[in-house]
Amino acid sequence: MSDPEAKTQPLPTIQSGRPDDVVVVQRPPRRKRRGLAAVIAVIVVLALIVAAIFAGDYFARKAATDYVAQQAATAAGLNSTRGIHVNLGKGYFLLQAISGRINDVTVTINPLTVQQITGSLTVTAHGVPVDTAQPVKSLQVQVTVPVSSIAAKASTFPQLKKIGVTLTTSGRHLVFSIPFTVFGQKIPIGITATPGVKAGKATLAIDGVELGQNRIPAAQLDQILPGLSALLASGQSLCIASALPKELVLTSITLQGKSLHFTLDGNGAKLDHASLSARGSC
Repeated sequence: MSDPEAKTQPLPTIQSGRPDDVVVVQRPPRRKRRGLAAVIAVIVVLALIVAAIFAGDYFARKAATDYVAQQAATAAGLNSTRGIHVNLGKGYFLLQAISGRINDVTVTINPLTVQQITGSLTVTAHGVPVDTAQPVKSLQVQVTVPVSSIAAKASTFPQLKKIGVTLTTSGRHLVFSIPFTVFGQKIPIGITATPGVKAGKATLAIDGVELGQNRIPAAQLDQILPGLSALLASGQSLCIASALPKELVLTSITLQGKSLHFTLDGNGAKLDHASLSARGSC
């Protein structure tokens, strides 16, 4: 019986010079199955490598997150990392770490209570060095404090506590209210002021003074309550520098709604333990 396939697919022949000589060329063995198996093996190996890389990245990111949270707690003078949230940004963390700098780091502490002042803090940093002895490229700190918390702090100042000062807000202004008695008659004093910053220190610019129904120049305030205008202008009641690292420089204070927003610049600051532990002064 002849092979049907030989009829449809004849083998090539090479004839020599003589008609009776025929050379048969055989086909090479098929390797399709072996080739497919090799491709599958490569895919499986690559998948395992990728999985291992992502697993390594996950654990490296988690370890770094815990470390940054602890450093933030140290900088804020906190005993634990509770209430601290760390975001190490997008991208492949291990590659960033190998390069020596982490692209983006955001740290939020909420609530943050320091020296009778309660608020929240957000740190945004770019180009954070793995070696903490090296300076960070850019760093900004936003501190948000309700005016009610500032009022509680202001009431602890002996000069303000003695005269019973209360602090509220009106639009974009802070309002200091003082009960004042003249010949047994109570005449309230209202002082409106705008917070600001001068040479890295908190300040208060007195916009107006009202004595009862009358508006008087700010200069006359010292005739009624000596030293009060200088005390308010110094911004002592707004100072938060003693609760934050010394390398942070206060750049602005704005009143938004019922809260004060402090902005501090830490460009070029070092993030080692010594730098984070050193506090500023008011």
